[in-house]
Amino acid sequence: MMREALADRQRYEPLLDYMSRMLTSDTAAADDLFDSLAAATRDLLEQQAAAGMMRPQSDMDATVTAVTLYGLAPVLLRRQLARSLGEDGLTEALLRRLTLPLLELYTHGIYADDRLLTAAQDALARPLGPPSGKGENDPHQDPDPPLAG
Repeated sequence: MMREALADRQRYEPLLDYMSRMLTSDTAAADDLFDSLAAATRDLLEQQAAAGMMRPQSDMDATVTAVTLYGLAPVLLRRQLARSLGEDGLTEALLRRLTLPLLELYTHGIYADDRLLTAAQDALARPLGPPSGKGENDPHQDPDPPLAG
């Protein structure tokens, strides 16, 4: 379908415009379309996980949502994507150019080690609560307290 759409951009561009407007609208139809796309993404990811192609995910619902959103980005932001990479639209050449970098990102990640992941896990494991009054290094201290007075 995508190859056909790219080969006949004049025919499919209005459909992509419509889908983009629909997905960004505050309607039940937009929700239904997104849910349908997310369900297809979930099926694909679950098949890949069962085949041993994917690492276990800490939150499959969040992973499905993120992968669905990342998949929609080239459609929703196709003008910006094309412009930033010197193309005149969502072309086959553009998608070919994106293929390896995206698969590298998904396969190897962009970080050389897990420092940021570990820091985020540590930060998210800390309880949330009101400031303790223990000073500026207190993790519950407001980093931008209101001015007195």
